[in-house]
Amino acid sequence: LQNKKLVDQNHSVRKHKMQSENKNKLFVKLEAPKAFHTGFTVSPTSDQKFSKTNSGKFRNGMSVKIFKRLPAGTYHIIPSTFEPGQCGKFFFDSWLHESYQNS
Repeated sequence: LQNKKLVDQNHSVRKHKMQSENKNKLFVKLEAPKAFHTGFTVSPTSDQKFSKTNSGKFRNGMSVKIFKRLPAGTYHIIPSTFEPGQCGKFFFDSWLHESYQNS
């Protein structure tokens, strides 16, 4: 499958920077009208131990995924629809949980 942009990439891309090397988790949730088949791509901004991945199958109205054990680095999260050119209102949430070790 090839992802299509949901809206203008400059307005919908989320950026998360993780500094901890240990047990990082990234939570992503995308909600749109049920007529839209939605998904998203998570892509590192530079050469990292993590390669580009996505939310899996496009789903009607909502896509949710937790990425566990991400290495430190900066990631872009890009929402998309299965059909090109679909625009509409949507909710796009992402948050990060970093684990730190006390020394």
